[in-house]
Amino acid sequence: MRAIVILLAATAAGCIVQVNNSANCSDGLQDGLETSIDCGGGVCGPCADGLRCNVNGDCASGLCASVQGQRVCAAQQPAPSCTDLMRNGDETDVDCGGSCSPCAVDKSCLVGADCATGVCSTQHVCLAPTCMDGVQNGTETGVDCGGDCPPCGHLGGSPLTAPPDLGTLPLFFIKAGVGASFNAGEPYFIITAAAGTPTAGQIGSTWTLTWIGDQSATNAYHTFYGSIWTQGTFASITPGCAASACTLEGDDAISATSNAGGGWTRVDFDSNFGGTTTPNGFTFVVTPTSGTNHEPVVFDLYIDNAPGGLTAPYILYPDGNTSNPTMPSASYFGLVHK
Repeated sequence: MRAIVILLAATAAGCIVQVNNSANCSDGLQDGLETSIDCGGGVCGPCADGLRCNVNGDCASGLCASVQGQRVCAAQQPAPSCTDLMRNGDETDVDCGGSCSPCAVDKSCLVGADCATGVCSTQHVCLAPTCMDGVQNGTETGVDCGGDCPPCGHLGGSPLTAPPDLGTLPLFFIKAGVGASFNAGEPYFIITAAAGTPTAGQIGSTWTLTWIGDQSATNAYHTFYGSIWTQGTFASITPGCAASACTLEGDDAISATSNAGGGWTRVDFDSNFGGTTTPNGFTFVVTPTSGTNHEPVVFDLYIDNAPGGLTAPYILYPDGNTSNPTMPSASYFGLVHK
């Protein structure tokens, strides 16, 4: 009995279990290390799309993807291009924006560079060019000038480049809530302030600047341009005034506000008056900034190519002292509420 036990133990110890990892890559079976029938596993050729895989090397496409919980070979997606009729890569719309060509009007955008016009709205849509968007676009030959916009050379406002000097600036008072009349057939700038506006240094003030051209047969004076400054903030600018009371014409332009240095903010405008009997212009609101005084509001206004054109006394504002508006003695002056 003892001999029999030893023999059985020896026999058991000498058993060898062999596992055949090899595969016949043409037997029509999934065997060995194959991941699908006769392919994959590093022992047979790569598998076609749709067949099971474990790693990218199992696939002819080089991509083993997870599809509905299974690993299968899939076609490689082509790299994004600007002509594949798809929105992909860093494009902001189909085949445009980002590193592709700028997008057309009404297409999606993130920044101005995504748009052919250079203007992307806060709603992330490319906007059509205007003469007041601060970008050279459309038919313009300069920023917001030339082509279908006013001629270049005026917008940029008055020729003054230095900020106003309060030590030498002529100052005048303006009466709020009072209108101004003018002689028909003569060109004028007219400045008014809204009723109820508080005195300087308080919550802010509302102003309207309008102009009207020479109504004579020659229409000799029709180009109005200049700049407005404040040490406060232009809280709003309304082209055409409230309720479109002084509608701008198609070739009129108002710039975006800009830092003029020395604590001053500036806005420029240019108008090629078309000879109608309705004034052109805009309303603006100035408010204090960080405790600074927003008045005086400083104006530098020109009619045609002054000097040589007209300036004072063709600038009117009501001072409340007389029944007639006051005409300043210079085109460059500051106004403060009474």
